[in-house]
Order: sequence, then structure tokens, then C-alpha cells
Amino acid sequence: MKIFKLILMATLLPFLSFSQSSSGSFELENFIEKNLEALNVTVQDINNLVITDQYTSKHNGVRHIYYTQAYNDIPIHNAILNLNITKDNEVVHFGNRLIKNISSKIRSSIVSLDVEDALKIQFKKAGFISDEPLVLLKSKNSYSHEFRKTSFSDGNIRASLVYLPIEGELILAYECHFTEKSSSHSWGTFIDASTGEILRHNDETIYCTFSGNHFHNHSSSCYEKREAIIAAPVLNGVSGSYNVYPLPIESPIHGSQGLVTDPHFTEASPFGWHDVDGAEGHEFTITRGNNVHAYRDADDNGSPSQAEPDGTDALIFDFPHDKDAEPDASIEADVTNLFYINNMMHDISYLFGFDEVAGNFQSNNYGNGGNQGDHVRAEAQDGANILDTDHTNNANFTPVPDGFNGRIQMYYWGQAQGATNITEPPELAGPLEVNVPNATDWGFIYSQQFSQLDIEEKMVLVDDGTVGNPARGCNPLVNGNEINGHIAMIDRGVCEFGTKTLNAQEAGAVAVVICNVPGVDGGDGDEFVSMGGGADGINVTIPALFARFSDCQRIKASINAGNDVVLKIKEIENAGPSYYSSSFDNGVVAHEYAHGISSRLTGGPSTTGCLPRFDDNGDGNFERGEQMGEGWSDFFALIATVEPGDEGTDSRGIGNYVQGSTVQSRGIRRFPYSTDMSVNPQTMNDIVNGGSIYATGEVWTDALWDMYWAFVDLYGWDADWTNTESGNFKAVQLVMDGMKFQPCAPGFIDGRDAILLADQVNYDGENQCLIWDVFARRGIGINAEQGSTLTQTDNIENFESLPTCIAELKIKKEISTTLTPGEQTEVVLSFANHRPEDMTNVRITDELPANAEFVSHNSNYVVDVVDGMVIFTIGDMATLVEDTIRYTIQSDASVKSAILYSDNNEDPAAQNNNWDREIIEGTNFWQINGIEEFSYSGYNSWYILEQDGITKSDLIYKKLTVEGDNPVLRFWHLYNTTPSVNAGYVELSRDGVIWEDAKRLFIRNRYPSPINYGTFAIPALEGFSGNSNGFEDSFIDLNDYKGEDISIRFKFGTDETGNFFAPDNGWFVDDIDLIDLIEYNTEACITSDTDSGCSGIKTSFVEASLISSSEEVEVKGLEWQLYPNPAGKFVNLEVFSDQSFDTKIIISSGHGLKIREVSTRIQPNSNMIRLDTSGFPAGLYTVQLLNGNKLMTRKLIIY
Repeated sequence: MKIFKLILMATLLPFLSFSQSSSGSFELENFIEKNLEALNVTVQDINNLVITDQYTSKHNGVRHIYYTQAYNDIPIHNAILNLNITKDNEVVHFGNRLIKNISSKIRSSIVSLDVEDALKIQFKKAGFISDEPLVLLKSKNSYSHEFRKTSFSDGNIRASLVYLPIEGELILAYECHFTEKSSSHSWGTFIDASTGEILRHNDETIYCTFSGNHFHNHSSSCYEKREAIIAAPVLNGVSGSYNVYPLPIESPIHGSQGLVTDPHFTEASPFGWHDVDGAEGHEFTITRGNNVHAYRDADDNGSPSQAEPDGTDALIFDFPHDKDAEPDASIEADVTNLFYINNMMHDISYLFGFDEVAGNFQSNNYGNGGNQGDHVRAEAQDGANILDTDHTNNANFTPVPDGFNGRIQMYYWGQAQGATNITEPPELAGPLEVNVPNATDWGFIYSQQFSQLDIEEKMVLVDDGTVGNPARGCNPLVNGNEINGHIAMIDRGVCEFGTKTLNAQEAGAVAVVICNVPGVDGGDGDEFVSMGGGADGINVTIPALFARFSDCQRIKASINAGNDVVLKIKEIENAGPSYYSSSFDNGVVAHEYAHGISSRLTGGPSTTGCLPRFDDNGDGNFERGEQMGEGWSDFFALIATVEPGDEGTDSRGIGNYVQGSTVQSRGIRRFPYSTDMSVNPQTMNDIVNGGSIYATGEVWTDALWDMYWAFVDLYGWDADWTNTESGNFKAVQLVMDGMKFQPCAPGFIDGRDAILLADQVNYDGENQCLIWDVFARRGIGINAEQGSTLTQTDNIENFESLPTCIAELKIKKEISTTLTPGEQTEVVLSFANHRPEDMTNVRITDELPANAEFVSHNSNYVVDVVDGMVIFTIGDMATLVEDTIRYTIQSDASVKSAILYSDNNEDPAAQNNNWDREIIEGTNFWQINGIEEFSYSGYNSWYILEQDGITKSDLIYKKLTVEGDNPVLRFWHLYNTTPSVNAGYVELSRDGVIWEDAKRLFIRNRYPSPINYGTFAIPALEGFSGNSNGFEDSFIDLNDYKGEDISIRFKFGTDETGNFFAPDNGWFVDDIDLIDLIEYNTEACITSDTDSGCSGIKTSFVEASLISSSEEVEVKGLEWQLYPNPAGKFVNLEVFSDQSFDTKIIISSGHGLKIREVSTRIQPNSNMIRLDTSGFPAGLYTVQLLNGNKLMTRKLIIY
């Protein structure tokens, strides 16, 4: 490790030099001088950088250098700058995770805690209290230490001082790692070096059962370093013969055992698989060698529980697997297969650049660089003598820094004694785990009747007639003819489980599956609950089953694609063994091994914390983190097992064998992998509410799998892993290099861009459009956003490819969504020729909004205005040329949208007469705000604040008569709430009984956010949540209610937890307007002799105001007012004048229709004129006072 001090020199531009020279120093000093602004740091921030890794990829000559930011020589956790440098010393890409202004972020540099005391705090947190002395083995420096393993740890223990970034601060902490000896727990703990407070404590082992649709863990913890002898390599090593499930066979359900001889790749394992000294001949005749040591660890103590399989000097490991017997009847075959697939993954990944310098797992690196002594310890049938929940239905890999042994643990997987199985279609076939009620308030007696069921029927989605959400089954079903005789699928929410089931029963359903939804108590929808029957449950005589959200989503996707999904409900006893050994599932082993690949390639081989994930609630599940480690692992499991004749549209599962499923089933993921979007419809949005890193990984695999098959379609497929021209080789190479190029803690956009860079470096960018297209297909398009890479909940998907990849003549139109009468508006036309050839006779036509005139333009093109069309003559246009035209229009001052009715919340009588409030749950309620800052107009608005706890409250506008040719409701509002947790939405009703969510009717400023289920107990609900950043106007189209009286309901709810943002934390609702809206829909098009394209319809609204042909003016010596306003049966007009004059008082409707005209004479001083308004409909009016040729206008509201 080399530490460099960067010194600021007295030059015009900062010049950075090193206190000592090294490989890579020239690149860094020049790179930083040119890119200091892009790095977003100061010179002081980078005056203490540590090179943690550097190596060169042989196949493309790119040098990868990884620098860790430090403060006073103490590293900052994951603050890594990685440079990727070509053979010509050009930095083609950098990944930046440096932190700006680090000196101001240091909370404390005082170390009050000894490292031994810090480790004891960690041990105690993990449940170990011991007086056993800690023996220091070595210290790399004054802050990094390694201790001898204890009686309860597997391998040595590490502790080092780091600065941990937390909420904008850098906290000096001990980073401690140890792995328990007799379990898979691998603890990573950060402890405040000053106070002893535990800042972060993660069991980086994930306990995943196949019933939970997940498996394995991979931990970053303690390691046992091995040393080996270096010798010059030869290339004629002998590996041996192995009776295994040879690749590409995935598992015993995919094929049969076969004896393979010398399957090793000499480039990767030049002395075969049983050598460790680099000389002719093998050192081991057992399942041990340079890359892996495989053994049975039935007691889970990290060592062989019996002798390893022995192939004798002939190295023939011919042990049969008895698939019908329990796993312990085939121990030798089990360990041999595990040895084989680990070595194959070593050799295959070596071909793609995961070699010695890149940090691969080898005991002896044969003089090729990198750290050695780190073969993989592969433990078969781990914990087979224990078989508790920690030692079944699991597999794991411990990714560790280069030079320390990786560990893979493969467990028994138990067969599910399932009573519910999907039998059709084949891609979904397999067990469907459900939960049945244990409550006694059901007419169907589960304890007696469930075991007697024998039902096999297709599943049908219910429709209860509710607009927007018909799948809840809370009303009598309107599709009873489809439900009759089948199994009804119903969404959780709004009404009781018994009511849903009874409605389905009355429609003829033979059983019901009720689907969970995300957001209940912060869950992801894959939790089980025990359903109570409620008031109607006692009348139910059919079974109701509760299913996971993810399972329901894949079933619904298949149904919506036109497939019949058939569910069989019948208790069965599984034939065959009670357990399967995961060592025989090559896909699962490959998945686990790949965690070692991704963890060492991302951030450099000496760093394994660059794929962070977080267990925020301490339940052992990692809910947060955008890292794609699970995705790369599934990808490697898939590519290792592709067979001749396979196609991308095939349905591919992961873990089908250990799950006890068929080859065609989806396996242990939410959807099977397929390039067919009807089989696997996932896009980037599916990670936002996916609830775990597995959901994140699935979507990343989807994109990589699509890319793999796109390359195969273009370049072909070859079973020969050494054919560098095949499409499968090229795709895998890009994925491997992408991990080298990407920054520490990458997100989806980082990963995508790194693969695009790899294509530029490896293949001169020949496949840029192919890559853009496949990523855009999964929502990872050019305008997608990844947000913070430490969470997956802030991603924004986008399906647009790189524009130049779509070979079309294109045009894009931008125009304001609001046109102000009498004022000018700019129109922007951006156009491009992205076709590979030149275009001739190019012309652009654009529609003018009605009642608008063309004013001017900024281009040199010839323009004509004909019959409301603006025509630009472009002429010939070369390929890849892009241009922009800006032109100005002016709208007619006399054409305005009309306000037919308005309530500005300023009159107390109107507040009482027009509005109702109702508390649904809790104590939170709507009230009048009198602060001008939180009102759109005047001083008053309705508001409701966030509240800690579960509350629901309604604000109801009792009656609005919908009039006008194009009636629209406009309301001004401001909201600032905990996103997705505390939120509001709007409903409309004709009768005050049946309410419709206004979601589908919004035409401006729609709902911006999903609402967690726990807030209103309504699935898939959206609303106003987050921060509106001030008042905004939302428009609701009321044409469906034209000529009717409606009520408007503003519903606001809070959940148990929230982060409040005072003083405006909550929802503020002000002016309610009924507008007869004028809107214009225009479109721009571009044509040539051979191609054409259009922008799509752009909608602009004309601003609403009182209709008046005269400008409102003020007259000197004259003041006047209306009161009360809003008014009822009369209104007083009070005029103060310093002279007399004759006047006309004109009252007009919001449309400008004259309602009444009064002539009178104004006398000096005060005048009071009472106007009768008793016959006026409620609404907004104008009152105009004429003084000579000057017309003065005031608004009047009649309620």
C-alpha cells in the first residue's frame, strides 16, 4: 500500500505532486489538475490518497487504479476514486466516490477506545461474552490489525480505524469483522472509537428459505490467509476425471451424471486442479487443489467432518449420485460435484479477466501477480448433523479481500409438503406457498375441511365494478359468469377478508386466493398474515388462501398475457428424499461463486465493501441498497448453464432443483428469466417497491440476460468458451469489464454506463445501440435516474434509447402548458436526422393554437404561415445533423378560459356553508389556516398537518354544480409530507355515497407518488405526497359530470412513522375554481422525400380569468368596495368620491354574460348602493363601475 501526499503549489492552476513517485502517479496528478471541478472536491480533500489496488487487464491493456480517500492517513469508508487508463495513458473513465470538504465533516478525531475493547463490544452484540484473550498477529500500520481466531470464530479477526460517513458527518470508528465458527453468521460492525456506540451492525449472512423465494447469504467479514510457494508455470497439467453433472447441465432434473476427463482450461489452471506447488504432478488426490478445497462440513465448524473423496493417483472421482436416496447416501458424489463446479467457475471467469491480478481465488498465483493463498473453501452438506433453520434451505459465499480464503457453504434443502401447486402454464408450474386462516370466525372449518380438498381450476381476476380498483372484491362481482366454477383472485384492502370471500362465493367461486400488497406496516407484500373472517366470515363455505404479492404479480402477468393459470389445491406427500443437497445444483453454486467475482472486481480486489446493503430494521433481511450483486450472480448461473438450442424467450428458473420444482418452473425468483416480456415483465420501477436486494438483482439480471441474447442473435452462440468472436463471449466479457470500470457502490446507471464503456474499449463501440436498446427496454434508458445508490427506492425509470440509435427523422416540440391571453409564448422545435443517410427536401409544419398569431423566429430558414400552419423549409439535411428553431406566437387577449365559480376560503359563512369535515381515525382534523404565507390568495386556506400515528381525516366540498362546455375543477394546494407515508388524494361523488378516486381525471399536476398500503389500507393507491415546493394548481376534468351536482372529498392520512418538515408539514388547500377551460392541442411534423415523423400532441391551456374587455384601472379621488363578499341575497357597493358623476353598474357572469345593469348618480363623499342578488346562482361574477370612459372591475362570489 502506498500513501501519497498531494501538495498545493503556488501556480495559477493547482498543480499536484507526490512526495514519492509510483506507477500511476503521472496519471493522477494530471487527471486531478484537469478534473478537480468534475470530482467535486478541494485540493485539501485529496492530499491523502491511498492506492489500494492497481492491475492491468490483459485482453484490452486497460490499467485499473483504485485510490481510497483518507484523513490523517486513516481511510474513509468506501470513499474510492478508480481510474481506468488505456495503454496510451488516457483516462477513459473514472468512478468517483470522493467526499468534499472532509475536514469540516469530521465529528471527532479522538480515540478513547482500545481496539480490543471495540472487538469485545462487537462480540457482546453478537451474543458472545468471553474472557478469552485476543492475540495480535500483525498490524499493517497503527490503525489496521489482525487477531488470531478465537474458540468461537472461524478464521482470524480484523479491526481497523476508519472514518464512517453517516448523515453528512465522518465518524472515527473501528471497523470490526469476525465470522462465527458454528454458524453462518458473519458480523460486520462499526463502533464509535470515541464513545463505544455501535454505529452499524450487520449480520451479513442472509437466511433465506425457498419458501421465502430467496436463498443464501454472502458476508464480508473475517478471513484466514494462506501462503503458498511460487513457481514458474507449465501448461500441460492433468486435472483428472470426475463423475458429475457436467456443464451446461444445471442439476439432476436437467440431465444425468457423466464422467468428464481433464475439464480444466490450461490458461486458467496450467497444472490442473490438484496442484499447489507449480511443478509437474499433483499434490492432492482428494478434492483439493490450487483453486478450491471441497469437503463435507456436517458440523458447521469450518473443517472436514470426514475424509474427502479420494481419486487415487489416477485422479478418478467416479462416485454415483443416488437421486432417490437421502443426500448422505451420496457424500462423495456431492463433494466431487461441488469441487468440479467451483473449479469450472474459476476457469471460466479467468478467461474473461478474473485472473490473479484482478483478485481471483488461488492458493498459488504461479508468479502472475496479485495476492495468493486464497483458494475457496467449499463446504458441502454444511450443518447436515444439525439441520435447524440456520442449516437448511440456504447457501452462501463469503466474499473477502484478495489474499484471504473465500468460503462457500451449501446446505440441505427440504421438500415442501405443499397442498397448493400451479399446474399450468409450464413456466409457472410448481408450488404456490399460501397461508390459511387459523381464526375461528369462518364458516369453512380449516382444521377439518382443508385436508379433504381436491380442487384444480383456473384462476380468474375479480371485478367488483369499482372504478380504478375493481380487484378488491368489496362489492358484488360484476364478472360472476367468469368467476363461476373457478378460483377467484382478489386484492387485499378496504374491506374485510370475509366480505371479499363471500362476494366471490356468491358469484360461484370454488376457492379464493387473496393477494397481499406492498406497504402494510412497511412490508414489501411478501409477508403472510392470518386472515380473520370479520362479520361475513361465518357465512363463507369455500376456502380462502392468502398469497404473496410477488407470486400474485407473476400470476396476474400470465393471465393478462392470455394464459390460463391453473391451481391445484390438494394435500400430497412428496415422493423421494426428504432433502436435496444444493451442491448438485450447479446454478446455485455458480450464483454463490459469482459473489466472489463481483465483490472483488467492484472497487478493487482489496475492497469487498463496495456492494453495500442495509438491514435497517434488524430483521436479517436486507431491504435497502441498489447494489446489483444478486443480479450478477444470477447472470453467471444462467450463462454457465446455457445449452445448445436454448433461446432467449425460454423460461429459465434459478434453484429449480433445490426447490423441488420442475425444469419449466420459475424457481426461487419472482419471475423466471426470459427475454419475453409477457413471461418476465419486470422493469426498473419493480426495484422501488421490491422490498429487498433480491428484487433489485432480478431486474439487473433481466437487463443483462436481454443483452446476452441480443449479442447471441447478432454474433451467434458457441459452446466453446474460448471463442472470443461469439456473441455469448462478447456479452460476458462486457459484463465482467463493466464491474472493473464501475465505481464503488454502483447503481443501475453506473452499471449500464460501465458496460457501454467496456464496449467502446473492447469493440470500438460497435454495439452501443444494441446495449442502449436492451437497457431502455427494462426502463434503464437514457433519461432514467438512479438517485442515491444506497437505496433502490428513488429510482426513476425511462424507456428511451440513445436518440441516435433510433434511425428516424425526428422532431420534438416544446410549448408552455399555459397560454396567457394577449401575451407572447415561445415555441421550441428540436429536430434531427438520425438516419444513416442524408435527407432531401426536409420541411417542418407546426400547428398554431387557435386564436394565436405568428410573431417571429430566430432561424435562417424560410418560413410561411398558411391556414394556421407555420411552415419552415429546411432543405437538405445531412445524416446525424441536429438543429433547433425557436419562434414566438401571441395569443388573442379576448379569448380566455372562464371561471364559472370560485371559493377562495376568505368568508367564514362560506366556510361553514360550503364545507364539511370528518375525522375517520385518530384525532387529526382539517382546519382554517390564517397565515398568508400558507395561502394561495388572501389569508385563509384549509390545512391539515402531519401527525405521528395512524390518522385519517376528510375535507368535503359539499356541492358544486358542473357547468360549461369543457368543465374543469382547479384547486390550488401545497403539500410537504413524508414521501409515500403521509399523503392525500381526491375523490368525487354524485350522491355522497359512492366515491370515485379522481386519479384518471387529472389533466394537470397529477398525483406524484405512490401511497403505502398502511396509510389507507388501499393497494396501488397514489396521491399527493412528498414536497410540492410551494402552491401548485391541479386540474380535474369534470366532463363526465357535466350538468350534475357533485361533492369533492380531500382525504388525508398518516401512518405510524414519519419525518416532519415544519412549519408547512401537511396539506394546504386553497382556491376552488370551476373553469370552462379552453385548451389547444397542436402537433409539429417533419417530412422529407423518404421519411417523416411527428412530435406527438402537445396540450396548452388558456389561463382562466374573469371575462372583461376593458383593462381594470384606478381613478384618482375614487375608492369603492363590495361587501359582504362572498355574498348571498344582496351585496352592498360602497363608493367614496370627491366629485359627482353618472355611472353604470354592470354585473356579469364568469363567461362575460351581462346579468344586470343599474344606472345611478354618484354624489361627493360616501355612497351606498344595495344590489339584489337573491336570484343569482352560486358562482363567480364581475361587478364593473363605469366612470366616463374608464371601467373598474371587482370580483364577486355568490354562494
